[in-house]
Amino acid sequence: MPGARPKVVIIGGGFGGLYAAKALGNAPVDVVLIDRRNFHLFQPLLYQVATGGLSPANIAAPLRAVLNRYANISVLLAEVTGFDLASRRVLLADGAVDYDVLVLATGSTHHYFGHDAWAARAPGLKTVEDALTIRSKVFYAFEAAERETDPEQRTAWLSFVVVGGGPTGVELAGAIAEVARMTLRNDYRNIRPEAARNLFTIEYADRDPALARNVLQAFLTIFIESNVGSQRKDIERTQAFIAGQVAIYERQLREAEARVAQFREQHRDMLPAALGGEGNFAANLARAREQMAAAKRDLDDATARRAVTARQLASVPRVLEVTQKGWATGMLRPQVANLNNRIAEAESRLSEMLVRFTANHPDVIAQKRIIEQLHKQRKDLGESEGGNESLTERVSNPVYEQLQIKFADAETAVEMAQRRYNDQKREVERLEAMTQAVPKLEADYNDLTREYGNIKKMYTELLERRESARLSQEVDTKADKVEFRVIEPPILPVLPSYPNRALLAAGVFIAAIGAGVFVAYGLAQFDDSFAGARELRNALPYPVIGTVSLVTSPDSLRARRRGMITFATACCMLAAAYGGVSTVIVTGVGTAQLAQYRHLLPIKF
Repeated sequence: MPGARPKVVIIGGGFGGLYAAKALGNAPVDVVLIDRRNFHLFQPLLYQVATGGLSPANIAAPLRAVLNRYANISVLLAEVTGFDLASRRVLLADGAVDYDVLVLATGSTHHYFGHDAWAARAPGLKTVEDALTIRSKVFYAFEAAERETDPEQRTAWLSFVVVGGGPTGVELAGAIAEVARMTLRNDYRNIRPEAARNLFTIEYADRDPALARNVLQAFLTIFIESNVGSQRKDIERTQAFIAGQVAIYERQLREAEARVAQFREQHRDMLPAALGGEGNFAANLARAREQMAAAKRDLDDATARRAVTARQLASVPRVLEVTQKGWATGMLRPQVANLNNRIAEAESRLSEMLVRFTANHPDVIAQKRIIEQLHKQRKDLGESEGGNESLTERVSNPVYEQLQIKFADAETAVEMAQRRYNDQKREVERLEAMTQAVPKLEADYNDLTREYGNIKKMYTELLERRESARLSQEVDTKADKVEFRVIEPPILPVLPSYPNRALLAAGVFIAAIGAGVFVAYGLAQFDDSFAGARELRNALPYPVIGTVSLVTSPDSLRARRRGMITFATACCMLAAAYGGVSTVIVTGVGTAQLAQYRHLLPIKF
């Protein structure tokens, strides 16, 4: 559709696919990474898994975790079954995906060069399953050797063959030797794992001895260099890769921590204590309502006390008319004045009691009796000393003044209670208004903490992997690691390796004798002379009457003797020739000259 961003589909989550996706991260395109597994496998360390040195989790990282910081990249777990190039679609086992640009990064696999039957006994090393299969076979071989009683079979179980002298083959061979010599050294009773075969003869056959030697020398050079440097290089590459991932996740972890802290600070009063807030929101609302109810009760109590004080103030006169008898004009006796003060104090105390108690309370009744006694004392004192003279005077009522003070205090208490009630009511209204927002805030906070937890988990795992890689490097540096040494360097061969010259010479000698016998027998078959009378009777139909003996002349005897000597001489020469050839083969004398004519002979060096 017009204006839509291009869609790039990447097939494969290996090194090629992963780095292609990272290169397109945050670019103005939509990227879809499809892999039949949802993790990236660090294949250079598969040999460590195959020998039990590492767990599969140590060399596998989830693709989504690696690419989650790129908003334009999505990962699909699916298996690609084909392509519709005309419609620009990738066909999956359970659907299809459209694309504008297609990137194929499916990796490589091992090959048996037409011998697929080898796969059952010689698995490749490209996947985690391959590594686990090899690990199972390696450790099962030691277990089978532990139970084997036949020395030859035990030696066979302890012999491991690695086909392929590249980095993976060399590292796997070295790791197996390390397991046998170090890891399992003291774990068995009937076998010695370190005694597994570790001395090998490497041969190469060719008509040109110099070429055969050069091929072997090149192979040993690659083998030793790979063993010395490849493992350390792999560990360094692994450490560099993990260090980069640690730095990325460390930055993401800090950003996530900052987001969580900022959110918690902004909504501290609304988050529960379990989420880092000041308490549960529902509990805060219930507590606020309880505090508002308590403030309302305090307000009602203060209002009631003010009403009681107001009624008391209305029932008490503002001034008192005091009539005293027996006084001189314009003066009251000190005794009467003292009684008046005591009466005022008693009445004030009675007013306070009536605020707290009922009229039938024992303390109230006792206080009334005290007031009556004081009034009686004042009356008796006036009658005894005043005669019939009396004086009436208007004085301020001290009870009224005290009640005024109490009424002012009651007014102040009512105002304070009203203010507290209003504050609590506004707090309750605020919390009730925020009720709808709290679930969303808690959900947002949970999302933030979940993201933080995932990042922290990956960060912790990467730190563990970095420590594991560091320990592996220290072991490789300090431990008694497996060494490959060349006992006998490649040499320029003088003796041909094929065919076996001793057997060849013996065969030629026997063949020569057989040929001589065969020729003699053939010549005898073509001779038409008769050696005796029996042969003559068998050959002719005529009767043989008799025979005449042959009289050998001296010349004939000498000729026969010469023939016998010639035959014996020929046999001795043949035996001498065979002995000479055998000597040459055993001692190697003359083989250098023989090598000059190697292009004419069917032999290999």
